[in-house]
Amino acid sequence: MQREPETLAESTSPARVELDSFQVRAGTSPLTPALDWRLKAGEFGLLLGGLGSGKSLIMETLAGVVRPDLTVSGRAHLEPRTAASGRRAASVRVSLVPQDSRLAAFGTDQVDSLLGAGWHRSGLRRWIQRLDRRSDAAREETERLLEALALSPRRVLTLEFRELSGGERHRVLLAMALLEKNPLLIYDGLGEGLDPGDRRRVERLLRDHLTKGGLLLAAARRAPSLDLPEPRCVTLGAGRRQTSTRPPSSSPTSVVPPPPGTEPPQGPAASEALLRVEDLRVGRGRRRIGGGGRAAYPIDGASLEVATGEAVAVLGASGSGKTTLLEALGGLLVPTSGKIRWRGGVMLDPRRLLRRRYASIQLVFQDAAQALGDERTVRQHLRGAARLARQLEGKAGAETLEPEAWLSRVGLPARLLDLSTDHLSAGEAQRIDLVRSLVLDPELILLDAPRVGGVDSDDGQLLALAAARKARGKAFLVATSDPGIAAALADRIAVLVAGRIVEIGAAREVLASPLHPATAAQLEGRELPPPEPQRPPRGCPFVGSCPRRMLPLCDEEMPRLVQLAPPPTGLAAAASSTASASHRVACHNPLPSPPPEDSAS
Repeated sequence: MQREPETLAESTSPARVELDSFQVRAGTSPLTPALDWRLKAGEFGLLLGGLGSGKSLIMETLAGVVRPDLTVSGRAHLEPRTAASGRRAASVRVSLVPQDSRLAAFGTDQVDSLLGAGWHRSGLRRWIQRLDRRSDAAREETERLLEALALSPRRVLTLEFRELSGGERHRVLLAMALLEKNPLLIYDGLGEGLDPGDRRRVERLLRDHLTKGGLLLAAARRAPSLDLPEPRCVTLGAGRRQTSTRPPSSSPTSVVPPPPGTEPPQGPAASEALLRVEDLRVGRGRRRIGGGGRAAYPIDGASLEVATGEAVAVLGASGSGKTTLLEALGGLLVPTSGKIRWRGGVMLDPRRLLRRRYASIQLVFQDAAQALGDERTVRQHLRGAARLARQLEGKAGAETLEPEAWLSRVGLPARLLDLSTDHLSAGEAQRIDLVRSLVLDPELILLDAPRVGGVDSDDGQLLALAAARKARGKAFLVATSDPGIAAALADRIAVLVAGRIVEIGAAREVLASPLHPATAAQLEGRELPPPEPQRPPRGCPFVGSCPRRMLPLCDEEMPRLVQLAPPPTGLAAAASSTASASHRVACHNPLPSPPPEDSAS
């Protein structure tokens, strides 16, 4: 018997949003431009704007998250509302997917409890189900939604929120909002931090929400590449208001390889690497014993190098282990096995790693607002970093700039200096964390999931900053699931699949001529089944989704990173990149590489 489709919560009126000169203020100072908007059931409203334009502030205020020091002017009418009783005013029935996870969950919250909290918000029937958290109907509904988001219920429901990866947290927050079944869905940071496969899963759920008569109000830095109805867009400009009913271009971040000759003249193969990781294995949270008796590790034998003056991007899907790798290199997680070498020295002792992290390595967190905390202002954070820099050995030549100058370098206004972190958007908090790292003048910056919307506007300053630091011999290791960001920021790209590096080489070569099937799948945006962390394979981590699988070799033997063929000689060598010799792949049946171009042609 076919199940009836789930419906949204019953309401006395269809969903609609009416904003007339809606504005958020701090006293008499406007923090957002005045906004006029009309949306009705089944429509998709999209608010676009750059870093610090006020998108998150508008979204959170409409969802009822209003700070006591702020006021709202103009008119905001949202329907439907719950019925008022006695002296209680009617409240808007709206669900929020926040960009700042602190608005919805603590790190120690159990995911099972977070998702269960939404079961009682749609009437008496679901309130009764909440009395039995393990009720079959509610449990099945939650598990179906998690599976639709490529999250394993058996694993995710047993974890704490802090044990999830960044992409998994994003999808759990979306699941929490959808389980409430409110007609009004506000989505801050639509599609940001998701790999192409997850974007397709999210777009199906959002399209279903609109089909059922719901209303979607979203905010993003650029129009996301989602197959949704044409949005009614409002673009927030610098000090002005622009309103349009037609969306701007919604193409994804373009994956354009860097032009020939822009790769660094030397890499780890030509000189000793600044950082070298060899067969690193890192455990996190509660490990499960998988099939065949293998223990499951988020990082399961990863190897890579970063040279002086180089930017390397770790490209991988959500849950592949990118954040775990960076936190291990930053000294926050203790490796189970393997070696981490710094300028040729072994640094496996976590105490030495932490000292090295302060002196030479800085980690910029994906969830920077959590790392910075709410107690101190931006100015206090920067002054504290400056005091630490003066105390560290070898930092006598570090730049000493005023806090206003540091903020200007990353495209942030000086007005943020006297604000605490809870007054910052997620993108602003990450830039502040980056500035705090820059004050210490580290040799290597570990940048986790940078919130970059493209290579224009305020992001151009981030790219210029990276180029200037590389020219001074500084290095970057960037973790991202967006190939476009990897193309914009990195000289070389390392592809991470289920905790293992399966391909590494010059960004131009990896993007234009991938050798591993997993790399090709990610660049093409193909939707692949998620890996099962509880059952790590004995062989290739991509074996369950690979169209070039060879039995039994791929299932039983883990491939090693190797160079397929020696670099070309003669005229072909002159036409090839100097980085060709370092293009390596871990695959028993790699994709064919294109023949080298003839220099005479």
